[in-house]
Amino acid sequence: MAQVKIYGLKSVLPANRERLSAADFIYPADRSEAYTIIEISIFEGRSAAAKKALIHLLFSNIEQ
Repeated sequence: MAQVKIYGLKSVLPANRERLSAADFIYPADRSEAYTIIEISIFEGRSAAAKKALIHLLFSNIEQ
């Protein structure tokens, strides 16, 4: 399945939302409403330990 991200100004996107997406978030039919995508972009040079720590912290906070 392809993922598409759309960025834009909050003041401009609502006027185009209907043409871009039928709702705020479209998810595949075989997924539940809890389907979530988290994309993290970081600059080169972060250690593997730092990346793992970030992911661990993220999931810990989500569980709470």
